[in-house]
Amino acid sequence: MRHYRNYLNSNYAPFVDKIESKKIVKEILRDEIEVAKVIRILDNPEDIIESDVTNLQNSVYIKATHGSGWNIFIDKELDHSQKIEEYKKLLKSWNKVYNNGDGEEKQYTYIKPRFFIEEIVKDKILEKDVINYKFRCINGKTIPFITVTIGKLKNFYNFNWILLINPEIPFNIPKPSNLNKLIYFAEKLSSPFEFVIMDFYINDEDKIYFSEYTFTPSNGVRVLSHDLEFLLGKSWIK
Repeated sequence: MRHYRNYLNSNYAPFVDKIESKKIVKEILRDEIEVAKVIRILDNPEDIIESDVTNLQNSVYIKATHGSGWNIFIDKELDHSQKIEEYKKLLKSWNKVYNNGDGEEKQYTYIKPRFFIEEIVKDKILEKDVINYKFRCINGKTIPFITVTIGKLKNFYNFNWILLINPEIPFNIPKPSNLNKLIYFAEKLSSPFEFVIMDFYINDEDKIYFSEYTFTPSNGVRVLSHDLEFLLGKSWIK
């Protein structure tokens, strides 16, 4: 992975731009898949107004298009009116090229910094969080190794929905009824690339939503067990 990330160039940038990637996915899969609605694109980091964070019918995110983890959660049940300046300051600190400290995640460095407000989709299982289903794809084929995450907690399953190692999530995650469709979407969207993780989530009506393309998980640093890394490596070099 540390070797692979050095080859990611400007051609990969639209796929990790959080606005442009939505357009790409809809062009490929059209009405087969959903994407979270962009409520408003901000003209600049100063362009947050009180109505963006108060009197909301639903909670929202304020996100950066050009970096990983640059998100602000706006809970509709809380009063955010006194925090607008704080949010502007935070967006200003993100208003720069993202390079994760070492400049190796080059796909992000070609993206012009932008910010937007996005709806939060109601998860099928959770009340105030979302379950992500992550598929590692090599040359357009999914490895039978699915990462399911809630925040920073992870479970790992094979395609029969058997846990591969000890779970971190403290309750059972049921096998998605539309798992085959998730695999199809992952392979369709990943087909142009040697390696990418395709992220999805499922709403309360069982509709599949695209989340993101991830070319350099954990910036290419090994985070899995030696056995799992060996399994993935063997799949890559076949």
